[in-house]
Amino acid sequence: MHRLEKNILHHANKRREQRQIKNKLTNDDTRDIAIRCVDKLIKLNLLDKRLLDLNYSWEAQDTIHDILNKSLDIN
Repeated sequence: MHRLEKNILHHANKRREQRQIKNKLTNDDTRDIAIRCVDKLIKLNLLDKRLLDLNYSWEAQDTIHDILNKSLDIN
């Protein structure tokens, strides 16, 4: 098999895997991921705990959720 053929097969398989992952993820799944991201940002002190009182963490969570859904084409 030529190098070009291997490269094409590799990328085709990668796209297929991405579609399979996308088809398995739901809006609720990406919401859970967004929640875990915000929790991790707080633990790493990248998001100030005081912002929790002001509900800014919800805004961060919603932003992450929107980006995930848009990137994975999940409605």
